[in-house]
Amino acid sequence: MAHPRRPPHAAGGVLVDAEVRILLRRPANDYGGYVWSYPKGRIDGGETPEQAALREVREEAGWEAEIVSRIPGPGPGGDFLGDTTVTRFFLMRPLRQLGPPDPAETKALCWALPSEARALIAETRSTHGRRRDLAVLELAVHLLSA
Repeated sequence: MAHPRRPPHAAGGVLVDAEVRILLRRPANDYGGYVWSYPKGRIDGGETPEQAALREVREEAGWEAEIVSRIPGPGPGGDFLGDTTVTRFFLMRPLRQLGPPDPAETKALCWALPSEARALIAETRSTHGRRRDLAVLELAVHLLSA
């Protein structure tokens, strides 16, 4: 009997600034039905999830950041199941803007308060992705208030 194929692992960052605004990105061409989401992507060989998350934030958002904590997910190992990957998310603090994001990956960036972020994420057409990103947002906000 063939075993089901496991989705690849990914990592992402939820950047929150001193004003408790969350950085969202609009993927180029609304890739995968995502209208607004977090910087995230597959883990390259030899990278830890933390290294991958920080790299994705640099590439897709143009920010250098530091990890504050892991956002515990509901899936195995505390990860989040997306449409094509199993993603580990980290709460991050922005350190400095490095420059514009890679335009092949990101169409726009937006700093949003949690209520604004909920409305923007709700525009995502991928039902599963939208649910996952809203759950990540609620867990991030909970960590910030703890």
